[in-house]
Amino acid sequence: MVKTPKAVVESDFDYLVENLINEKYAKQLKKQFKAGNIRFQVSCSLGLNNETGLENDGETHFGRRERKCIIKIRKSSATSERICWRRAIVCHEMIHALHYFESNGIILEGEEHGEEWKNLMISAVKDGLLQDCAKELESPQEVCIFKENKEKCKLCEPNSI
Repeated sequence: MVKTPKAVVESDFDYLVENLINEKYAKQLKKQFKAGNIRFQVSCSLGLNNETGLENDGETHFGRRERKCIIKIRKSSATSERICWRRAIVCHEMIHALHYFESNGIILEGEEHGEEWKNLMISAVKDGLLQDCAKELESPQEVCIFKENKEKCKLCEPNSI
């Protein structure tokens, strides 16, 4: 049975909290997801990156009245066969959600990728190429991030480029 793009993104979330996010933060993310405070959507198109003018691969929207957030992933990204690349995008957005919950729902304008977010990325995500890719402020080219660095990828198909 073929998974829907939303099911793929939720599966990526599960993989990340089980394997890549440090335990303390993984528990918080799972709790918020189970409570319905983190939701995923897949959209055909997202907003444009202010600096590059290119369409975003992911966005996180924060609730103003309730402490909830919606993580939106572009459909072409959610259905990418480059699993490690796709998971880096989901990871990047998950850290925005974590930042939102860690800061009690208060993230100042322009601080979405500020020092607090960067420090959270470093402390929450286990070190490695996927963390490096997730730290990027704009999505890198859609390729297997491990093979690009001449490493064996355990996530993508063996023949993927």
